[in-house]
Amino acid sequence: KYEISVPDQLKNFILPKLTLQPLVENALYHGIKTRRRQGLIRVTGRTQQDRLILEVSDDGTGMTEERLDTVRESLGADKPEGFGLRAVNQRIQILFGAEYGLAIESTPDTGTKILVTIPMQTMEQSRG
Repeated sequence: KYEISVPDQLKNFILPKLTLQPLVENALYHGIKTRRRQGLIRVTGRTQQDRLILEVSDDGTGMTEERLDTVRESLGADKPEGFGLRAVNQRIQILFGAEYGLAIESTPDTGTKILVTIPMQTMEQSRG
């Protein structure tokens, strides 16, 4: 199952292509697929000051602290694991700066949450 809960007022802000798709695929492949029951992937959005925060969460297998540390480290390094997450994180940081990008939280047997933080920009603002 999946749920999308993004307030209408957030739909005017730009989101770089291929930002959410790899995160949803990761949630499905690494979180939900390995469970023996139906899982839930949730996409939500909110604002915080001048930032847009999108969250992709699942109620899948989650990660141990050690695995989570490895995945977090891979966001900024050229390692074979975490390629999809790293690509999304690097693209966001190239477009918007190092203060933006991905944050990952996870608990074993509870699930994983990935937060995408980008500046609130409309198409008009991005043009100049």
